[in-house]
Formats: sequence, structure tokens, C-alpha cells
Amino acid sequence: MSNGVPQEVLALGVRDRVVSVVGRAMQAGGGLKSDRAREHMMHGLARRLRILHLGLAAIVAVAYPRRKKPLSDAKQLDVTLHLNSFYLHIRGCLDNLAWCLEHELQLFGAGMQEEALAQKVNLFGPAFLEKLTAVAPGVALSVRQHAEWHLDLKGIRDSVAHRVPIYAVPAVLTQEEAERYRSVCQRAEEARRGGDPDLAARLFAELDGIGDYVPYFAHSPSATNSVRKVYPQVADDLSIVLELVESILGHLEQCRV
Repeated sequence: MSNGVPQEVLALGVRDRVVSVVGRAMQAGGGLKSDRAREHMMHGLARRLRILHLGLAAIVAVAYPRRKKPLSDAKQLDVTLHLNSFYLHIRGCLDNLAWCLEHELQLFGAGMQEEALAQKVNLFGPAFLEKLTAVAPGVALSVRQHAEWHLDLKGIRDSVAHRVPIYAVPAVLTQEEAERYRSVCQRAEEARRGGDPDLAARLFAELDGIGDYVPYFAHSPSATNSVRKVYPQVADDLSIVLELVESILGHLEQCRV
């Protein structure tokens, strides 16, 4: 809990902000001069935010902090699916924002080829921020304030960059529980290979009850530096994206006045 408020409630509070931001993005997008900027705002960013809105609710519904029962294989895969989708679209939002700014503000001019432009359009990239500072210093400052967050996001929670997807940790085991888990797993495999599917199924089901659930996610068991708590990480990451969106929307809205 934070100040007596359950962590999942705080996460859903951040999720509720998405609805108003999507509405604002759709309204601002309709007034953009560039067709490509409008596409990235209304059909890129806004669509991703709606997916994040749904995905966060799905994560909280299963991986809530007060849960004690370990995740079953099906539940673990469900949370894993939503976590990977969540971070795919978190990264995608940053991409859509960068391209929207490029097309609307013509940061690198109008004559650059798309392939060459793609090497420069990166919301946190030095060349991009230099151009952005010249026309929208307030927006550039808000981006720079989150530079360390972006490095951590890219280094730890970008499953595409790592080529290894995020996975939801199904349970946390004591040493004794870990030994029991290995023993039951071995017996289950022996039953399966020995042609006793009923016994194998019962033993595999027994595995789902070993240990306690704590909402963590990671890239792989060997990469201990990749372990993150679901709360407050997912809510914090979404909140920062919303801050960046609101900063950029503020500038674009002022340009229309």
C-alpha cells in the first residue's frame, strides 16, 4: 500500500487518466496540419493508449498485490501476454509521439528521405532533441527530464530489443519449496514418460500450489537485474508516458491558437 491506498487501486487510477488523454489526443489530432502527423496521433498513439487502458486492467485482475495463490500455467501465460503487449505499446507510444512531432513541426525539413529520417526520429535521441529544443523547448525539457527512465525502460523492459519476452513470475519459493517443486516436477515427468497421464496431470497440478505469489516480472531467471515489481512499475511507466503525451499535446494545442 501507499499512504493506505492499495497499489492496484493506484494503478487503476493511472489507467483512468488514459480515457481523458485519449479524448484530448483525438481532438488535437483532428486539428493537425500534417496528414501523417494526424495518422500517428489518432490512429497510432490514441489506439495504443486504448490498448494500454485495457491491458493494465487485465494485469491487475490477475496479478494483484494481495494475491497469495501462485499463478497457474494458464494465468501465468495470460499475465505474460498482457505484460508483453503493455510494454510493446509503451514503446510504440514514444515512437508515435516522435513521428507526430517530426511531421507536424518539420524538425528535419521536408526533403529528407524516409529511410534517412527513420535514423533520426527518436524522441530521446540527441539529434531529435536538438531540433525539438529549437521549436518547442518546453517539450524538449519534459523529455530530457525522463532520460534516465527511458534508458531503464529500453534496457530492462523492452522485450523486442532483448529478443526475449518478459515473463510473469508465477511464484516465489523458499529453498525447501524449491526442492519440493523439483521433486514433484521430476515425478510428473516420470509419470508422463511412463504412460500414466492421470498421475502426471495430478502432479503437474500440484506444482501450481507450491510457493507464494508476489507480483514480479522479468526477462529470464538468470538475469536477476531484469526483475521488476509489477507494482508500482507498470503504473509508473504508463504515468510517465501520459506526462509526455500531455506535454506534447499542450504544445500542439498552443500552435493552433
